Amino acid sequence: MRVEVIDPLVDPRWGDVAALPQATLYHSMAWARVLAASYGFRARYYLALEHERVVGGLPFFEVGSAVRGKRLVSLPFSDVGGHVGEPSAVAPLLSAAVRDADAGGWRAVEIRGGRANGAASGLTRTHHNDLYTLALDRPLHDIVSGFSDSVRWGRKRALRDGVSAEQMSSPDGLREFYRLHQITRRRLGVPVQSWRFFEHLGREFLARDNGFVVNARHAGRAVASAVFLRHGFRLYYKFSAADPSALASQPNSLVLWQAIEWAHAQGLAEIDLGKTVRENVGLARFKRSWGAVSEPLPHYYFPRVAGVGATSEESPPMRAVRALWRRLPLPVARVVGGLLYRVLA
Repeated sequence: MRVEVIDPLVDPRWGDVAALPQATLYHSMAWARVLAASYGFRARYYLALEHERVVGGLPFFEVGSAVRGKRLVSLPFSDVGGHVGEPSAVAPLLSAAVRDADAGGWRAVEIRGGRANGAASGLTRTHHNDLYTLALDRPLHDIVSGFSDSVRWGRKRALRDGVSAEQMSSPDGLREFYRLHQITRRRLGVPVQSWRFFEHLGREFLARDNGFVVNARHAGRAVASAVFLRHGFRLYYKFSAADPSALASQPNSLVLWQAIEWAHAQGLAEIDLGKTVRENVGLARFKRSWGAVSEPLPHYYFPRVAGVGATSEESPPMRAVRALWRRLPLPVARVVGGLLYRVLA
């Protein structure tokens, strides 16, 4: 077995890795193109081969700078990274990445998820997050029976209040989402992602029939919205947002319910509801109310724990940042967030 470093933007062999059953949305070539085009990061993907046969891969992007120190991250702005492929490829892939980082004097290697523990010496494991998924491999009425009373009541409340849901793949639908995204991110004290990122997301996924937006409307105006992306047999509940003045009508319940019905009708195996920080009890409760189950999502580091992903969201510095962000005027939050996001990788 040998390991090569490739650029997935020009080397089609990464497509063999992205097509593996255990590969996620974040291992896809489309996701690599979105990150590279949106943030200017350099892709550094490791490919494991046996007699020219692709047996595994480990994707990274180089983030940081000479001033702050460079890091290899698998993967920035992604719930999951890490190795996919045959188990025998894990150790060679990790060893190659760690060796390159050590030789290059990089500040750290970070792997978000995967099976890195014990596969290479010197890796430190942390566990702040869980990944939630909802299985769809059963009749729809069985899935619905697993929803909590609050979920079923929420859908009824939305319909009673005159809220409707519309599935869209157009730029206009995505712009409606982005308007709500800005409001929601500021309310939560979280930096706003740039419109440039969502433009690239739309071109790579929505325009290619691998994603859509569900907008919940009341009196003709979008009051809740979510972006769903499809990869293989999974649908990813990637981004959601809502007008806080409309939350009493439970529009988010209608949005996710419609996506679940669509995914089941398409014969998909599961919906990925994304990672949740363990301290965020409310968000974890919301995902469990839909019948989703969790699994640990550890992060691994070499030679030391470093980066925003290693910091608890409930730490005093993070709480202070959130409090400050909530006070920013929306136009300022949008501009600053677009500049800051690249630093937060």
